[in-house]
Amino acid sequence: MRWEEQTGEELAAAAEICRGVCLLPIGVLEYHGPHLPLGTDMIRAHRMACDVAEVEPAVVFPVLPSTMNAEAKLYPGSIATPEQSQCCHITNIPR
Repeated sequence: MRWEEQTGEELAAAAEICRGVCLLPIGVLEYHGPHLPLGTDMIRAHRMACDVAEVEPAVVFPVLPSTMNAEAKLYPGSIATPEQSQCCHITNIPR
């Protein structure tokens, strides 16, 4: 089930059906040459998440565009974010 295609009531019902399982596809938004769209990786990530949700019930979030490819910023339409902004630090883990 695609999050953005649901109404509020449908999303609440979908969350129950999926038992709270959601998929967040993350894809690179960058130049892939003159023959491919900038969102090629995003399109593939979203399609894969949707395919998985057909097998195992899950709500598929809209794609989160991302990249750490510093070379990508040299090309038009690319997003290049600092590597530090994409690092997750887990703290306070019980031992």
